Amino acid sequence: MQVGTVVRRALDAAQHLDGATPPWAEVLEGLGELLGGDSAAYLAFDSTLGLQAFEFRGGDVAARRDYAEHYHAHDIMKPPARGAAAGVWLDSAQCYPSASLERNVFYADFMCKHRLRQILAFMTETSATRLSAISVQRSRVDGCMDEVLRSAPVRALTQTVAQALARQRACASQAIAAVEAALASFGEAVLLVTPSGAPAHSPGPAALAWFGRPGALVPRAGRLQHRDPAVQANWLAALRQAAAGHTQTLALPAGHGAAHRLALAAAPAPLCGSEALVLVRIAPDRQRKPLQTEVLRLAFGLTAAEAGVLASLADGLTPAEHAARQGVAISTVRTQIAVLMAKMGCSRQVDLVRKACALA
Repeated sequence: MQVGTVVRRALDAAQHLDGATPPWAEVLEGLGELLGGDSAAYLAFDSTLGLQAFEFRGGDVAARRDYAEHYHAHDIMKPPARGAAAGVWLDSAQCYPSASLERNVFYADFMCKHRLRQILAFMTETSATRLSAISVQRSRVDGCMDEVLRSAPVRALTQTVAQALARQRACASQAIAAVEAALASFGEAVLLVTPSGAPAHSPGPAALAWFGRPGALVPRAGRLQHRDPAVQANWLAALRQAAAGHTQTLALPAGHGAAHRLALAAAPAPLCGSEALVLVRIAPDRQRKPLQTEVLRLAFGLTAAEAGVLASLADGLTPAEHAARQGVAISTVRTQIAVLMAKMGCSRQVDLVRKACALA
């Protein structure tokens, strides 16, 4: 296929990168042809610089596997990319002196292994929650790529890519804003996160306020985490399941019988494009209201004193604590509990509490 045909296909494909199934293969093939690349990739990293998206074209299967499984964490283009602006090109040959490259793990153990010597990266997004670029890998170093990067075909293709991705981000921002506004009217919040718990967008006011509540998740080291190791493990497991398409529910203890209720589901295409993200709906802590003794008295045909004992048990007090609060003997409370079991058809104290809480 002639270069002109490949580039035209790439330009046409680039206009549709904001769709549900972005045609990255054609775009990468076209840019690789223009820059004399042996392979090309679209890479996106989350706020912790963990690999979030990886589209690869050309090269060998082993290189793709090695990068995805290990070497993405050591990519030599990450450090210069952190301070770069969207829309600029980075050249490994200009970012690093040849002597320092020889000592670089990524260059020595990954690039040289797969016969790669130069990387050209076009930055597509550099935000607080995301770093993304199109990367072209070459087997030979060319120190005079600036003229090629400024050529009309390359500029036309990269501009089309940038415009399509900007449309996709704008669409996602509008969609998540609409969800946030809808849930805020119910006193709820929403988060869009990666399967590892890194925010995929800047949290809205309701989510930011929720972070400060007892028992809520907290932003730490670029991810949303819970202070309790067991709860943290449940959170990560729920994220993985939701990202795989299995809707999850999670309760985060908030103290005094309250809990934050979380519903997790795979984010729809308007919010995430073709990437795996998780939409988290948060119902803030709502403490169960204390049971009213009059309700219990009427429901189970109790005396006022018996209803008071039952309400205390349902609120987590021990018989001794109730006796101390009421200024009565513990034997009196135990007698009242025995009467409660007879009247309510229960053989255990836990059954009394279960029946009482069913009225809440």
